Amino acid sequence: RTALYNQAVPAESPIIAGGWAFDPTLITPFDPAQAAFSLNEARIELPETPEGTPTPDPASSPRLAFALLVSDDPVLVSVAQQLASQWAALNVLVTVEPLPVAQLEERLNAGLFQSAMVELTQLGTADPDVYDFWHEAEYPDGKNFGGANDRFVSEVLEHARREPNSLNRKTAYISF
Repeated sequence: RTALYNQAVPAESPIIAGGWAFDPTLITPFDPAQAAFSLNEARIELPETPEGTPTPDPASSPRLAFALLVSDDPVLVSVAQQLASQWAALNVLVTVEPLPVAQLEERLNAGLFQSAMVELTQLGTADPDVYDFWHEAEYPDGKNFGGANDRFVSEVLEHARREPNSLNRKTAYISF
């Protein structure tokens, strides 16, 4: 709302909200108390400390810490910092790491990241085609940077791409 002056849509789904294939009934509203409970239940262990180093106090240490890569565009860095602040409220330490676009792409392609904020553009297409990001064949040499490897998801996305009937395509995207 602030960094992008109300021009952004929350990424609550891989399918962009408001599009013809989006199904709002599949969205679970963010519940900070449930998120904190889920993180607690995950029982994430604190990293080992070198010998002779005092063990951090679990109550004051972040329950999870990771770096978030982002393009060095000032607006996107601001969005990433706001995300980091939201994670901090759950006692999760997110370090924002802004990089020039070429360096960001290099790190993504090499798999040298813990998390990344990337932009998705759908210019030139009416379909919410997320094949490149989610299909198993797009890893490691495509844009499936997270290494998603689910045969059902891949088959549903293949079907959605081939299906000429828009109602059947929407059903495939909802299944995805």
